Amino acid sequence: MSDQISEISGSIMKQITLFSLSILLFVVFGCSTAPVPTPTDTAPDRVFTVGQTEFSISSSEVIITAAERLRRNLRWWPDSIIGAVNKGDGTYTFYISDGPISNMSVGTLDNLGQRNNRNFRILSPRTRNLDYMSGGPVYRLDEDTLLLFYRGETYHAGNWREFNSMLGVAVSTTKNRRGDFVNFRDLGLILTTHVSFDEVRTVTLLPVEMMSPAFAVYDGYMYMYFCDFNSPHDYMTRFISVARASIADIATAVKNNTAPVFHKYYNGSFTENGLGGRSTPLGNNLNNGMIDVSYNTYINQFIMLSVQYDSNTTTNMYLSTSVDGITWSRRVRISDERPDLFHTSIIGLGDDPRLTGKEFYIYYNHSLTPRSPTSNRLHDATLLRRRITIN
Repeated sequence: MSDQISEISGSIMKQITLFSLSILLFVVFGCSTAPVPTPTDTAPDRVFTVGQTEFSISSSEVIITAAERLRRNLRWWPDSIIGAVNKGDGTYTFYISDGPISNMSVGTLDNLGQRNNRNFRILSPRTRNLDYMSGGPVYRLDEDTLLLFYRGETYHAGNWREFNSMLGVAVSTTKNRRGDFVNFRDLGLILTTHVSFDEVRTVTLLPVEMMSPAFAVYDGYMYMYFCDFNSPHDYMTRFISVARASIADIATAVKNNTAPVFHKYYNGSFTENGLGGRSTPLGNNLNNGMIDVSYNTYINQFIMLSVQYDSNTTTNMYLSTSVDGITWSRRVRISDERPDLFHTSIIGLGDDPRLTGKEFYIYYNHSLTPRSPTSNRLHDATLLRRRITIN
């Protein structure tokens, strides 16, 4: 009888132990499951036409709140265009600026930065005294080579609000045990403004901001879009320029451990050196805050997502298209969330996230803090996403 009681007691204890273990597993792992993006409203998709193409855009949805971002120790993230590598299993490796240094993480398009989250610095910098040096976006040159394009900054007298910016590229040919590219080493600068930082400072103390390096690949060339300054007064317009380099030349430069040479578009041709050359503004795309571009294989055109700061309390987001990457359609406003939205990114749903198709996502930060020279808009910034569909 005592043996039966002991056997029954042991069975009950096993069940209690298994139940307790299941509760523990739920608490530990259930809380770390990927969150479901939260819609900010239930409005139907809005239809708009850009050039000859009809698009529809969904309501915004919250991807990561400010509280969640800070819980993951991501203070300034994302502070650049989002770089993404499709791992082929529903997850992506993300390379994104977290302020002056870069961040790498693994997650999904619903939950960026979900795991393996770590900051890293670009190795062996070739430009001295950079106070800020981080990226994406990224471009996979081949199976074993990933390029990371970065924005570099030097601060005047240590003041990060008064800076000069420049664009460069780093490379990784090393993968960790999970197959993620790591240990990026600097190749050098690829783009600088035509006028110098000191020349601009004779007119204004505002920064010389080239923005994150936004690029699209088409017909064997990489087209790089950026803000240029052809005169000290161009800080008022912040016009968009373009430079390009052939993929073949980029591959050769990387093989030789040097920065590829980009040429700026000027007066009808790509003739001006990317380092200090002149450039021609692209059509009516003036007064841009931040941009991203992609080549869309569904309509065989370039698309540009841009932000314009109309006032300290009004920020508008626009979409435009181009057949050749030089002549652009009239911009069409697609969002006006207030008071501030910034750091826009386009991500495609195919094997190469830099290419877009019939459907794609746009990501951006949204802050409730009005813009001012002393505001800190990242303290409450929420990462939002919208789906865009070509009808």
